[in-house]
Amino acid sequence: ICRCVDTCPPGYYRFEGWRCVTFGFCQELHNKCKNARESGCHVIHNNECVHECPSGYIMNSSNLHCTPCAGPCPKVCDYGKEKTIDSVTSAQELRGCTVVNGSLVINIRGGNNIAAELEANLGLIEEISGYLKIRRSYALVSLSFFRKLHLIRGETLEAGNYSFYALDNQNLRQLWDWSKHNLTIARGKLFFHYNPKLCLSEIHKMEEISGTKGRQERNDIALKTNGDQAS
Repeated sequence: ICRCVDTCPPGYYRFEGWRCVTFGFCQELHNKCKNARESGCHVIHNNECVHECPSGYIMNSSNLHCTPCAGPCPKVCDYGKEKTIDSVTSAQELRGCTVVNGSLVINIRGGNNIAAELEANLGLIEEISGYLKIRRSYALVSLSFFRKLHLIRGETLEAGNYSFYALDNQNLRQLWDWSKHNLTIARGKLFFHYNPKLCLSEIHKMEEISGTKGRQERNDIALKTNGDQAS
């Protein structure tokens, strides 16, 4: 029997403004949406089953309820296998992302005010699930624009081996300021070839801090083509 009520009874949630539904009903909608890899899956906010949490809130995965974020809300960005950043425009697509599901390839050959643009768009990324590849990025002097990156998981690896890969970056002089930056690489090896201005001491520091020391084999870090033009 249908009857009109001012508010839904305990254990029920307002849905689409006119009916009360159970938690199980809302959860089923959420799960169907997730399985279909759609966005805007149902959650619970203010005793209502709604399409997504409002700005400033994040879903608690254990009970579907929206809870306030402590600081900026995390934003997970799914890119399948890999996402290539070869311009400011492509970097802007990642603005606000804090977790990248997939791998990133940075291939920036030129551009105006490039470090500031990259920091504005990539500076909140804290975690990459796959690998990070810096390739022929002649415009880069440092990777400090990844100012919050603290974890590369290496769940997928470049060439089946590498979670961090730096090839032919003619002006790269610094990775991060290791006195202030912490980075963990959970799985996979480092690869450095043809980075003429990047000193080997900078690479060895990364090995120590990232937990990758001892993983690399002899040819993974080239002794003759890294730092050979460093001043």
